[in-house]
Amino acid sequence: VSRRGGLLLQAGRPAEAREALITATQTLPENPTVWSNLGLAELRLGNAAAAVAAVRRALSLDPELLEARENLAIALERQGDVAGAAAQRAEASSIRDRLARAHFEAGRQLLESGYAERASVELERAAALAPGSANSQYLLGVAYNALEAWGLAEGHLGRALALDPRHPYALLELAHAQLGLEHRADARATLLSFLATSPEPKWEAVARRTLASASAGEAP
Repeated sequence: VSRRGGLLLQAGRPAEAREALITATQTLPENPTVWSNLGLAELRLGNAAAAVAAVRRALSLDPELLEARENLAIALERQGDVAGAAAQRAEASSIRDRLARAHFEAGRQLLESGYAERASVELERAAALAPGSANSQYLLGVAYNALEAWGLAEGHLGRALALDPRHPYALLELAHAQLGLEHRADARATLLSFLATSPEPKWEAVARRTLASASAGEAP
């Protein structure tokens, strides 16, 4: 019933979702996600007071439940409680930052341990929570390079550089992805840009070896 309620919400059928979720709260009264989804259904039906009650119940069970905190802010605003809504948005922002850092750190550690696929899951979550983080985008690029998912790697590394054009290693990883895609002219241009940043000697040596291979038409 709980899953059905969530699916009905996703399908844009809040009235049916509300009925399913009310039943779910009776069988799963300690499940914060059920209460949060019920609050969202009430919110979409225009029942601000009922939404506040449901999401407050969710937050009493899990104070870190981000969706409930964000929905509480919306519901309070609709009730005219501007100060209360602002306080909830501030707390939601803090929760979002904490979750983003936790997922980023988990992804970084998994990547360093050689678990690129599992790392990518954590880093995708970090990037979704903190879309302005160049480091999350960079590590996603590294993870996808390790998985030879060159197109995904190129996209994330491009976003990392858009967010931080002077990111120290994103250019080198981007060249790796471009070579995987067999975009050798792009890779050579990227490597030359990297070398122009005066990198550390060991990374300069890597870049020059990769540039020589790319220019010769060989795999790096």
